[in-house]
Amino acid sequence: MSNIVYKDNNLVEASYSLNLSEQRLILIAIIAAREIEKELTSDTILTIHASEYMKQFNLGRQASYEALQSACDNLFERHLNYKAIDPVTGKIGVYKSRWVSKVGYVKEEGCVQLIFAPDIIPLFVKLEEKFTRYELKQISPLTSVYAIRLYELLIRWRSTGKLYISIDDLRSKLGLLEDEYKKMGDFKKRVLTVAINQINKFTDITVSYIQKKEGRNISELHFMFDEKEQDKETSSIPLEPTYKLTAKQCLFFAKKLCDITNNPKFGNEFAYVGETQEDFHERIASELLDTQNVRKYFSSLLEVGYVAKYKK
Repeated sequence: MSNIVYKDNNLVEASYSLNLSEQRLILIAIIAAREIEKELTSDTILTIHASEYMKQFNLGRQASYEALQSACDNLFERHLNYKAIDPVTGKIGVYKSRWVSKVGYVKEEGCVQLIFAPDIIPLFVKLEEKFTRYELKQISPLTSVYAIRLYELLIRWRSTGKLYISIDDLRSKLGLLEDEYKKMGDFKKRVLTVAINQINKFTDITVSYIQKKEGRNISELHFMFDEKEQDKETSSIPLEPTYKLTAKQCLFFAKKLCDITNNPKFGNEFAYVGETQEDFHERIASELLDTQNVRKYFSSLLEVGYVAKYKK
């Protein structure tokens, strides 16, 4: 299994509350969902084995069994609030969805089987723009759910190294109830300090923050973070793409590549003289089944939104 988590930024910035076992299960399931050969649908059953949970989070066998079983207890009832563009009006809407439409624990096999809710699937597959990616190993040692969520919110702004956010918005995104850690002192002690300490100790970034006040009350937090030097050196080593597309991906991206209106450069370079648009599309879709041709068209694929998978 890959170690890279991909999330649409609307999912990163969603408001929800998951316990540690649920959070970890969702992250592994997102990675598994992106790796299946067939197209993910609202009927696709994903199976997460305890052995994979053990490997990703460095837990013992019994602890992994118990964590997966615990994650199944209430996951069906968990929901999230997120923003998305209404395809009809083009306006931003705020939506509520369950994470899963079905989940269960198979004790004899030591595994979880789940089906993602239909509205969740587009938030982590076929991402073309405005998404966040990070290595699962960065948050694997974190035991605070607030540390995991804060790390994601920060990495969303990796390009700037800054996150300015109101207290109310941060509390909402961390999944805190209105009466949880209501006093600022409790919030900082039980949530913020724990999260920042774990992020600074275990992940690839170092974060600090300053407080902004309106009158006597703290209204905003301004986070600043930098990548650790060791991780900068590691991240500079290029990863090797797999150069492998599924049949569905071949058709999907061939259509984008061969779109003479939105992507004329590709047609000018690779279309044959006298070739019809339909024949051009069919030929490129067929060629993309070969990894050598994926290499050939790789830069063009990235330009039309292909998200590469990388070898370990």
